[in-house]
Amino acid sequence: MAKLSKPRDTHFVGRIAFLVLFLTASSSFAGIMIDVGGIYYSDSLTTPSDRTSTQMFYGGGLLLDLGKQAWLGFNYSGINQTQSTSTTTTFSSSDMGVGFKYQLGRGKLYNFGAAYNLISKATYSSGTTNENWEGTSFLVSFGVSPEVAEKLYIGMSLNYFSASYTKKIVNNVESSASNGKTWLFPMLTVTKQW
Repeated sequence: MAKLSKPRDTHFVGRIAFLVLFLTASSSFAGIMIDVGGIYYSDSLTTPSDRTSTQMFYGGGLLLDLGKQAWLGFNYSGINQTQSTSTTTTFSSSDMGVGFKYQLGRGKLYNFGAAYNLISKATYSSGTTNENWEGTSFLVSFGVSPEVAEKLYIGMSLNYFSASYTKKIVNNVESSASNGKTWLFPMLTVTKQW
């Protein structure tokens, strides 16, 4: 049953507590990794009813060395997509959670990554429809990243994103939902270790 949503913080206290614990624990680990990546592309089709679309993904992680080329830490990512024909449809999301990365092969050439995002918030708009969605998401990736300088890796990865939204808010009215988002895409990556 629909109900008026109450004003709420956006898990601010939980995020701060997580970061404090994360940074406090970092002193006991051997290394730190900053891992960032992104992709942007656009497409247009000229017909009597023109169509254009843009898609962007960006993300990053602050990870701690678990040993044996495994890393664990904080993950953040975002998506922005727009498709325009006679109606403009937009989707954007912001996701935060726990990220994992494992490097393998000679010179740590290959890597496998995974993230589980306990916080996944999205905005969907199409014509006169404007909705906010909340749920969880996960991201898995496989990449090839050669070392271009000492502990600096640049490469590409193939990624799969999936989100499940169980709550939606429309005009300040909150209700249950069963919306979802999946996306398979390539991405440029940069990784630095200390």
